[in-house]
Amino acid sequence: MSPLTTFRSAILNAGYQVSLAHVCPKSIKTNAPPSVVWDVMRRWALDNGAKLREPDTVAGALLRKESTLQADFTLHPLAALDKYVLRFPPNPEPNWGPRLELVVNGNLNPVMI
Repeated sequence: MSPLTTFRSAILNAGYQVSLAHVCPKSIKTNAPPSVVWDVMRRWALDNGAKLREPDTVAGALLRKESTLQADFTLHPLAALDKYVLRFPPNPEPNWGPRLELVVNGNLNPVMI
């Protein structure tokens, strides 16, 4: 199971929604609060051998913070469904996209519509 599927499973198992974002192949969208996302990342990092950093560093402070959520990394059925979703669908018609607005005198106005 890929790390992204594992991460998505943990968020889904916590009762929140999560999906892939089209902008970056390894980014997600979720309605989980940041505290839940950090708890899942913290638990994954500690379970997978992350080094404990010095407490005065940002990484050290994040890894030492007490978790409020017990992350469940078992595979969720919805975590792997997006692998069949087209990430960048083709344009619906030729020359699709923003067009220039035409003004009354026939001159092109650079305002996008």
